[in-house]
Amino acid sequence: MLIDTGAECTMVDDRTPRALGYTPAFYTTISGATGTPKSLPVYQMTMIVRMIDSNGTFHDLAVSQDIVGIDPRPHRGADFGLLGRDYLANMRLIYDGPRGAFSLTADARHSS
Repeated sequence: MLIDTGAECTMVDDRTPRALGYTPAFYTTISGATGTPKSLPVYQMTMIVRMIDSNGTFHDLAVSQDIVGIDPRPHRGADFGLLGRDYLANMRLIYDGPRGAFSLTADARHSS
């Protein structure tokens, strides 16, 4: 998953929810970087992102939300996705440009 602060919503390669047996709850029209509107499926899913802290301890953040399925592309795998601002709204993201590092911490109410 890529962190995309420019993306309003979280998106995954459409092969992933279909392989997991999900069917679209509805469709939405999105204009991406090209500006061309496109109708895309939206799945109601729980996404779990595993993070590792500086001590090597795993922490999972599970958020149930609408996730947009994007068209598969041959140059990327089915595990491709973008964490958009809807998902990141549950987190604190700090980017340290000079160090080339970032930290992503979950609101304690959402972590498990």
